Amino acid sequence: MVSEDVVVLILAAGASSRMGRTKALLPWNGKTVLEHLVGQAEQADLNQVVVVTGASHAEICEKTAFKPDLFVENPQWASGMGTSIRTGLNQVLNRFPTCRGVLILLADQPLVDAAYLNALCRQFTGKPDCLVATRYGKACGVPALFGSSYFDALKGLPPEKGAKALLDSASDRVICLDPGPKGSDMDTPEAYEALKIQNDPFLRN
Repeated sequence: MVSEDVVVLILAAGASSRMGRTKALLPWNGKTVLEHLVGQAEQADLNQVVVVTGASHAEICEKTAFKPDLFVENPQWASGMGTSIRTGLNQVLNRFPTCRGVLILLADQPLVDAAYLNALCRQFTGKPDCLVATRYGKACGVPALFGSSYFDALKGLPPEKGAKALLDSASDRVICLDPGPKGSDMDTPEAYEALKIQNDPFLRN
C-alpha cells in the first residue's frame, strides 16, 4: 500500500502575524486546525506524521493532544519556509529512513481532507522521481507529494523559498490535481471566517 511508504510533513512554524493568533490552534470541527489535519491524515491511513513548529512551539505543544515526538522545532523559522522544510525532512528521515515519499501540507488549509490526501496518494507511483501536487491556476503548489529523489533538493532550498520553487523547476514532471475549494488557505481573520462558513452549511443560512 503506497500510503505506508509516505510520511506527512505539516509546516506550522510561522508567526501567523496577519491572523493575530496561531493559525494551527484555531478551532475547527471541535478540534484545533492542526488536530483536524493530523486526523485527516490518519483517516487516509497516513499514520506517519511530523509537524514542524517554530514561533509558537511551546503553545502548540501545550494546547494539542499529541505526543512530543510528533513535533520538531525549527529555531530558524523566521528565515523562511525553506528552513522548516529542511528541519522537517531531516526529522522525517531520522524517524522513517525507508520512506519513499513525503507529503508536505501547510497548517492553514483546513479544508484539506482525507479524500484529497487519498487522491494525491493514488497518483503517487512510489518511484523516486514521482511528483504529485495541487493546481492553483497555471501553477502547482502544496499539498504536494515528493518522491525520494527530490529529498536533497528540498533540503537544499534557499531559506526564503518554499516547495513551490522546486515544483516550478520540475513542472514538466509534476502530476497536478485540481483541489477545488480544498486548496483555500487562511492568512487573515476574514479568510478564516469565510472558510468556516464554507465548511459548515448551517452557517451559510
